[in-house]
Amino acid sequence: MAAIAPGIDILSGLLLIVGLWTPIGGVLQALVEFSDGLAGAGYEHIVRGTIGLSIAMLGPGAWSVDARRFGRKRIDVTVLKD
Repeated sequence: MAAIAPGIDILSGLLLIVGLWTPIGGVLQALVEFSDGLAGAGYEHIVRGTIGLSIAMLGPGAWSVDARRFGRKRIDVTVLKD
């Protein structure tokens, strides 16, 4: 895993920069960072893993490749009145 982790880290970073397969890139980033954090490399890896998971759940931005291919997702929250 020590030899594969830098390659996965670079791949996930490129996917997130371009905005292609954003959920996959975020999960890959989180897996690498959580494995480094659990190996005792420091708490900053846990924070980076949490950010990776957050990006995976939020999805692509407005100017990403995913948004151009699949359309921008929008959630409207309305308050119901009784």
